[in-house]
Amino acid sequence: MAQKKAKISERKQDVLNRLQAFGKNIYNQLEEGQFPSVTMPSRSTENITYDEAVRQYVLGEKSVGRSTRNIRHIKPFTQLAWVALFSNELTATAKPAP
Repeated sequence: MAQKKAKISERKQDVLNRLQAFGKNIYNQLEEGQFPSVTMPSRSTENITYDEAVRQYVLGEKSVGRSTRNIRHIKPFTQLAWVALFSNELTATAKPAP
């Protein structure tokens, strides 16, 4: 049971570190006077495969970029930033696992 709690806290810390790195990346781009951009895994059907080991669909290696320089990317980019902020708050304030 203690080992399970350790794994959960490690995963939680990993999520927090990734979310903070995401935010720092956007902040640094803004500080440098650049249009913020991110690269993320593509969700196209060609990039989704079924993994027998974990019994779920996983994203492949292909990635796409989103930049606020493109007017069509601003809304999804902003939504992604809000979800990251919300996820960070939930992860940081969630009660510990039993």
